[in-house]
Amino acid sequence: MKKKFLLILLFAAFSVFAQERRIPLAKNGQLYTEFTSRRSSPYIKKAIESTGWLAKDGDKFAFYQETTSSTVKVIIVGEEMTLQIGNNKPMKMKVSADSNMEYSDMILLFTSDDAEIDEMFDVNNEAVGGKMRYFLQPKVKNGAMGKLEFMRFVSIDDKLEKLELKYKNAMMQEFKFFNTVTGESVDEKKFK
Repeated sequence: MKKKFLLILLFAAFSVFAQERRIPLAKNGQLYTEFTSRRSSPYIKKAIESTGWLAKDGDKFAFYQETTSSTVKVIIVGEEMTLQIGNNKPMKMKVSADSNMEYSDMILLFTSDDAEIDEMFDVNNEAVGGKMRYFLQPKVKNGAMGKLEFMRFVSIDDKLEKLELKYKNAMMQEFKFFNTVTGESVDEKKFK
């Protein structure tokens, strides 16, 4: 009887632990949010500030960022990625889900695959004042993950509020999100 009780207790503890590890996901895989960003590094005198937006609708993902000197737009639809920097001609390339996750640090937050998150990160979280605070440290040492020291973010339910990325070269990127909408279809023009 004692062994049964211990097994039930361990199973319950594991179940609670497994549920806490899950990062928030946008309702129905649909998200649109705007952001301000600040990138600092010991190698640059003044932090680079930018604005932009990101969108996700099923297997479609789009990211747009604008600084005073340039723009970057990334669109991923299925296995095709388009990258455009400034006024240059857009570059198109084939990508797999694996290469997306391997070479992009931030896009991992918008996956719906918890196993992939667990495979690539040690995840810790805590509830503070109605918000969830997450700390993710990479396990994988290749691509973008090899350069990332940690990722920390704050969310309210399924909406990101703040994201910090710290890299091993001491560069820091901070995002503040606003006007976030989840669970509604995203304008198709965002993915063109």
